[in-house]
Amino acid sequence: MRSARISLFHGSNQPFEIYECGLGPSDAGEVLVRVNLAAICGSDLHTFVGRRTSPIPCILGHEAVGQVAESTNTTDFNGSPLKEGDRITWSIISSCGTCLNCTYYQLPQKCETLLKYGHAQRALPRDLNGGFAQYIRLQPGTAIFRLPDSMADSESVSLNCALSTVIAGLNGIDIGDSVVIQGCGMLGIYATSFLRYYGCEVVIVVDVRSDRLEMAKNFECDTHFQSHGGIH
Repeated sequence: MRSARISLFHGSNQPFEIYECGLGPSDAGEVLVRVNLAAICGSDLHTFVGRRTSPIPCILGHEAVGQVAESTNTTDFNGSPLKEGDRITWSIISSCGTCLNCTYYQLPQKCETLLKYGHAQRALPRDLNGGFAQYIRLQPGTAIFRLPDSMADSESVSLNCALSTVIAGLNGIDIGDSVVIQGCGMLGIYATSFLRYYGCEVVIVVDVRSDRLEMAKNFECDTHFQSHGGIH
């Protein structure tokens, strides 16, 4: 039987356990993915230091890319069959698509049978539901996207969380708008870049850290403001 190493989280400020488990066969509708790269999201850090609760033990990590290792007659988001070796990323959740929240409210992230990758308990030996592992097993109801060869793993790894969060937050922005971005972490830098793409006329960024403000200049912000200093 094939096996995989996983990094098990047992509680805040506790050491991770590197554990080897058998993979076993995938059920119908599941996709076994060999993880190429997983990112550390801010929510992972919050979980580790105890600012956010998570059922334990669990495999943290939801921002990830990988290659299909085993697919049981499954398709990607566009309906194309998945095959071994396809390089993919996926939604951070799986949802049923039939409950009231999924259908009427159009809120699959509030699905009555929601599975959130990287934040779900590893209750069974076959559970591979986080990115901090050699393999992850995607469940039915997960939106799966093929990645173009032109995008490196390091460029693609945060598409399903950080970038998606920014895109949703920029909904309603129009050409010619003036926008202030408070905070130039990863989300702020993403937002700065996309606001230029959207055709915003003025983009102002605010942060307490000068190194982040310097980075924002590379993404064509008009003005940056250090909150304990002045306008530059």
